[in-house]
Amino acid sequence: MKQRLIKFGWVLCWALVTAATLAQQGPTVVELRDLNQRPLRAPDAGDLGGTVPPLNKDWVRIEVRYETRAEWLDEVTVKFFASVGKGRAEQVLAGELTHVNLARGTHYSAMFLHPNVVQRFGDGQVNAVAVQIYSQNKLVAQRGEPGLRPRWWENAKTVGGLLVAPQNSPWAPVAAGRYDATKAP
Repeated sequence: MKQRLIKFGWVLCWALVTAATLAQQGPTVVELRDLNQRPLRAPDAGDLGGTVPPLNKDWVRIEVRYETRAEWLDEVTVKFFASVGKGRAEQVLAGELTHVNLARGTHYSAMFLHPNVVQRFGDGQVNAVAVQIYSQNKLVAQRGEPGLRPRWWENAKTVGGLLVAPQNSPWAPVAAGRYDATKAP
């Protein structure tokens, strides 16, 4: 009888510790839904007197769609990675945006690669992209596309400053309608 009580005590203790750990972690606050990259032609401003802009080349948009479950989140940081080039010339470009005051629901975040960056470092193409999403300084979701190498972005030496935020891109006039507000750098 005494051994049964001891076993029951250990099981109860384990259950309480497990429940406390799960309660601290809380439910998933952010769920990553989609990650994609695609070339986009810069929008025609229409006020250039009918002339074609000299840099009307394809940009690359890296966009992620994610869901938030909490009624409100103070901020979510999205880190973007883009692998460009081949072999020894391969580089991983990195950038991040911190979105603020997110209500429960669907959200989008994006960064853009200028056509000259894609041409210079990627010979016109992007090999792969990845994102990491942080909430309360904790990594809550990550994904890479295409999945050629598992988590290639985690230990890569990165080059910053070449990914462009939507508000600094040709899509700035429409970015506020699609993307949440960002924290000033």
